[in-house]
Amino acid sequence: MVAREKTFLKIHTECMFKRHMPEILSIEREDSEHFWKEKDFVRFLRSNSCLGRIVMIGDKVVGYAIYRRYAKRLHLFNLVVASACRRKGIGTQLISSLLAANFCDDECVTITLNIKSSNLGGQLFCKAMEFEAANVLRGFYGDEDAYRFVYFRDPVVYLQSVGV
Repeated sequence: MVAREKTFLKIHTECMFKRHMPEILSIEREDSEHFWKEKDFVRFLRSNSCLGRIVMIGDKVVGYAIYRRYAKRLHLFNLVVASACRRKGIGTQLISSLLAANFCDDECVTITLNIKSSNLGGQLFCKAMEFEAANVLRGFYGDEDAYRFVYFRDPVVYLQSVGV
């Protein structure tokens, strides 16, 4: 049997703006009982070093990421793809664009994110993207634990950056 190469939908990413909020909020509400509200997005995007990227197919928003850039790492607070567009390579392309944009210098050496223990799909996505489960954060989401996932651009560079 011949293995087929995975084909991705053609997307583009751009900075998140207030005009994108109706579509972002619609995606956010799709399958989360604890979804972010507009004030949560505004609060994050107004804080220091927080950024938002949206993913578009044509003129339709199909996903987004909210993240903060620290001195040596990037932390993803929220990464969501519209349910109708999942498993089509959109999340993979979004992570790849974040890697390309933030790993172009030698300062940023890791990406971190926390995933609810009940979010198996998110955990499997992280594994497929070569993130490593680093630790368990007990009670992180109140009544639910989280797993901290870490992506190392280069483990040797990471160890040097923390003085090992």
